[in-house]
Amino acid sequence: MRPNPPRPFFRVSIPASLFVLVALVLLIWLGSWQFGRYLEKVDLEESAQERTKKDAVQLASANGLSGLSLRRILPLGRFENGSQVIKHRIRNGKPGYWIVRPFRFKDGSRVLVNIGWYPKAKSEAFAKTLDAPKPGWTALVHVLDRNIADSKTRSSSCSECVWRSFDVVGMNKKFLDKDSMMVLVAGDNAANGQYPSASFNHVISPYMTSEKHLGYALTWFGLAIGLVMLFLGAGLGYLGRK
Repeated sequence: MRPNPPRPFFRVSIPASLFVLVALVLLIWLGSWQFGRYLEKVDLEESAQERTKKDAVQLASANGLSGLSLRRILPLGRFENGSQVIKHRIRNGKPGYWIVRPFRFKDGSRVLVNIGWYPKAKSEAFAKTLDAPKPGWTALVHVLDRNIADSKTRSSSCSECVWRSFDVVGMNKKFLDKDSMMVLVAGDNAANGQYPSASFNHVISPYMTSEKHLGYALTWFGLAIGLVMLFLGAGLGYLGRK
């Protein structure tokens, strides 16, 4: 009597087929979405690189700054007293803070400036006492595309706050009394000592680069192909043999 042939890992059935179909559509959608984000990021990164390479513009007023997104400027004016500290900022793998100060242009208009990063190990209290950038510093105009609100700090009465997120809208409203998604970012020539460590890198080279979106897209598409191969192989009885 002949032995029974090995049973397939699972039999092709309507429920199994529907499950695989839904999973396949989801994986393809995720891959397509990430690939679309990859194409968008490529355009944004190329545009950012092109704009940041242009000569710095000397400005004595905050008027028109929103039209200079990702352009370098030479601000004319002075820093005001007081610092805002933003927690949970990572630089070269180390935790720390960003320090933000108000800047008054020569015409009296004001803007917030991210003057740089300070290590957490040296305490947030000392971060508030750091010197402002030296004269001749360069800034990058950064208009954020999204904002993460820190409702608790927004509603507090602090004059020098420690923010849990980079809530640019909340800081502008609280300290400059205006609605704005814009902040100036000090460049690496702004350092007045070792800290704060200023840089444009987190703006022009963000964590989620185009290459990472492409990697995610390839992962989702690869999983979709693997699922199809697994389903076909299992259905034909090539898998699951003991």
